[in-house]
Amino acid sequence: MALGFVLIFKASSVVNFGPGELVLFGAYVSWATILQMHLPLYLALPLTLVMSMALGLIIERGALRPLIGQPLISVIMVTFGFASVIRGVLNMVWGSDTRPFPALFSSVPFHLGPVPVSPVTCGVS
Repeated sequence: MALGFVLIFKASSVVNFGPGELVLFGAYVSWATILQMHLPLYLALPLTLVMSMALGLIIERGALRPLIGQPLISVIMVTFGFASVIRGVLNMVWGSDTRPFPALFSSVPFHLGPVPVSPVTCGVS
């Protein structure tokens, strides 16, 4: 996330508050396609990428590109506004409850030659 903020700032000299919400949007779309639509991972992740890129493109072409040459504060306020709108829409559609993401990889250790390799655990038992 930090790299995304730095890249956007260095490329455009604008502090953009939207990338965090775009990642949040992608997480909810991924969650919904895997758990609610029961799509396999190899279909859900590309669909998530396409939908996130489409939202980003709509915002960039529809709202940010027309602001080229406008005062910097205008661009910052628009990105802050879009971040708030995206977060609000996501809360209206999916609510604000914490949702577990499905286990994407097996928890069974595998062997790399004679060495057993255990999956990384997050302290959840």
